[in-house]
Amino acid sequence: MAKYCLKKQSKRLTCKKKFKIQCKVREHSRKLKKMTKEFGRKKSEKSIAVPNKCHFKAEVLMEAEQKRAEAKKMKQERKARQKTAKKGGANAKSVRSFAAEVRRTIENADIVIEASGSERKIGHQRAVKKKGAKQRKKMKKKKNTLWTDEASPPPNASLLGEEEEDNAVASPPPSVPISSRAIRKAVKRHKKNQQKIAKSADKLALQLDEKMEF
Repeated sequence: MAKYCLKKQSKRLTCKKKFKIQCKVREHSRKLKKMTKEFGRKKSEKSIAVPNKCHFKAEVLMEAEQKRAEAKKMKQERKARQKTAKKGGANAKSVRSFAAEVRRTIENADIVIEASGSERKIGHQRAVKKKGAKQRKKMKKKKNTLWTDEASPPPNASLLGEEEEDNAVASPPPSVPISSRAIRKAVKRHKKNQQKIAKSADKLALQLDEKMEF
């Protein structure tokens, strides 16, 4: 009885496929040669061995082991510091809680001062009227919107408010609206600054460690 076996795949190739493979191999080897010419070959690091004739071989090996352990420990500490800096610290508040706290402080404030130019005056006032709350509002003009008494006022003078306008009326004075987007941006900026400080501290620590080693 004949043995049952699967038919093996033939090794024959079409000329198209065969020459395509050869072309790709040539191209790859050419690129490798070019890379070696530009950057050169990487030299393998030789392991430093202490000769057996050395009387203090055991001490040297012990010292090397200690140094290796210290370097490993420092690396782990650095990683942990970077992780905490990235997250913003274990006790740091989240963006939402920080934003809520900022909004709460603004709402509880008696007076809110905001600098706004002539182009934003009307839109800002409408938003304030819609909101309506406890605070008194003080408007301050930007430097580019100010003019002297001698000079004629600009064409959009009707849009401008006085230098400091106190909107305390009989009805409850309006509050300044603050968008959550602006708060989020401020929080992100604060976090980025914290990360930069942490990174610079890590770099300084590394430099000091290197100096101590030398």
